[in-house]
Amino acid sequence: IAEGHNRRGRRLYAHYVGIALGSLAELESHLELALRVGIAPPEDTGRALQVAEEVNRMLHALAKSLEAPPRQR
Repeated sequence: IAEGHNRRGRRLYAHYVGIALGSLAELESHLELALRVGIAPPEDTGRALQVAEEVNRMLHALAKSLEAPPRQR
């Protein structure tokens, strides 16, 4: 996200936010797998998944704001 923010243009920034969303989905998959195979305690993975869901909401809100026309200053 930081790299995309420093690039010119909202479209490119939105692209990097999309990459971040994909990475978050991958992390959620790894956490679910770790829980299923028993290599991570449920209390840790549960909390991590809650945080991931919160980050997911924030990233989606950011992506939506980047789709809207820029505000005039």
